[in-house]
Amino acid sequence: MNLKKTLTILGVLALAGALAYGRVSRENKTIQYLSDHFAPAAVEKTGSSPEAYRVVDGGETQYLIYPGRTTGWGGPMTVAPVLTPKLVLKEVLVPEHRETPLFFEYLLANGFFEQFAGKTPRDALCVGKTIDAVSGATISSKAITRAVDSGMALAAEDVLGVKRPAPDIRWRAGKEELLLLALFAAALACTRFKLTRAKMPLLILGFLFLGLMMNRPVSVSNIAALFMGHAPFIGDDLFWWLLVPGSLALVALSGKNIYCTRLCPFGALQELIARTGGLRVSVPKKIQAVLRAGALGLTWLALMVAFATGNAAHAAIEPFATLFGLKGTTVQWYLVSLALGGSFFIPRFWCRFFCPAGVCFRKAAGLRRSVTKGITIQPHMGKARHETPTD
Repeated sequence: MNLKKTLTILGVLALAGALAYGRVSRENKTIQYLSDHFAPAAVEKTGSSPEAYRVVDGGETQYLIYPGRTTGWGGPMTVAPVLTPKLVLKEVLVPEHRETPLFFEYLLANGFFEQFAGKTPRDALCVGKTIDAVSGATISSKAITRAVDSGMALAAEDVLGVKRPAPDIRWRAGKEELLLLALFAAALACTRFKLTRAKMPLLILGFLFLGLMMNRPVSVSNIAALFMGHAPFIGDDLFWWLLVPGSLALVALSGKNIYCTRLCPFGALQELIARTGGLRVSVPKKIQAVLRAGALGLTWLALMVAFATGNAAHAAIEPFATLFGLKGTTVQWYLVSLALGGSFFIPRFWCRFFCPAGVCFRKAAGLRRSVTKGITIQPHMGKARHETPTD
């Protein structure tokens, strides 16, 4: 076994170990958070199924708490509705979350949690009806609202013995989902039939739709969330489920990295820069090899951190959200400038040498080709004949 294969096996085993560690090392921090929040009052755990707590002060129960788990855009959250003994909602706490920090900050800055005060189990909490979502954090708004409503239903059943019917959660494909499926079908067809002239129009459509309109390019944190089981609830975000697993499905169907070459909005912008004003500087092959090895190492490190910490947001090192959302730190804007500036000299500068999501897609495509490159053993003059199927 050569060194490359050995390192590959060790790297995969390390990722599997980090993923397992991230799952088993999680500890419930809810009671510690609640104790700190309600001090000097005492917080007692009153049940495990469902999980329940009460806040006691002066020998009397002040509040009842029924925490619930939910998953937003970036990761899981623990949401704890705090109710009075008469089951009137006082406030909503979030003892622990692994949501994308920017989205959670949107919720806090726009007073999202304040609108829950005064609600009772009789109020069917639903975004768009009884609760207003925060623009830019709609998925997080839906996830938290669903968790609060579930906790209040548990409180009504536990305290009053009233079992409320489960909410009728319906989801359907809207125009955005249908447009995404149409883009996928067009990209797959163009790849299958080698329609090279359609490449740039498809990239422009990807730039306009996935980038400017939706601000939803695939990132390595999305891929990490999928493997970690931190995907958003399908009823909240059908688009995510079509985009992320769907992009990997394109690889499985074609054996090619269709998303990056045909649909990526950030790749499209770099391609446009290179075509309209690029200088096309030649990069020596040795330097290319070093840069690509660095991208592979960076991707591995990002996934290791995300898996080990159980937080997919820790893998978010791409400049996509900063560019298309027009919000980010100074460092993130420097990264955008570096990526786009490099494209004036080297076509697809970021894609070729730095993009972690691109590394994941290329590795997936390589794995698919390896799996489907079957060896059929047939008797022929006493020897085995190898056949390689066409991709």
